[in-house]
Amino acid sequence: GIIYKRTPLTVRTDIVEALQMTLRRKFAMELFEPIEKVFRPVDVTHIWPLKSTGKQNINGNCGYFRNHVSWLLNQYGQELGWNTSIALKGKGRSKGRREVATAYIEGMLETKVLVVTQRDSHEDHYRLMEALVSG
Repeated sequence: GIIYKRTPLTVRTDIVEALQMTLRRKFAMELFEPIEKVFRPVDVTHIWPLKSTGKQNINGNCGYFRNHVSWLLNQYGQELGWNTSIALKGKGRSKGRREVATAYIEGMLETKVLVVTQRDSHEDHYRLMEALVSG
């Protein structure tokens, strides 16, 4: 049978397993160790690609808010000297929701602040719980 890993937040088992494997491989850490001690060279990450203006939309009718947030974070990063990462980490669309990309897990672990934005017509997002569990 399947053995489920437990986390106090609602996070898919495959995300927890990928997080555990990445912590072991890159940091010689276990999931129960203080994840906040991981070295995080990036100040702010938004896992959505940056377009040239805040008005362009890359994902039909559900990415206007995300596009604008990426644009704003890029502007703030330039003005304030932040080390930002504004790009997809792994696969987008349905593949990103069904598979765990190593780039996604590593992207969460390398940043101090992970900005999570939902689709335009949605109110909540499981990515928030994934960001919280990554420290």
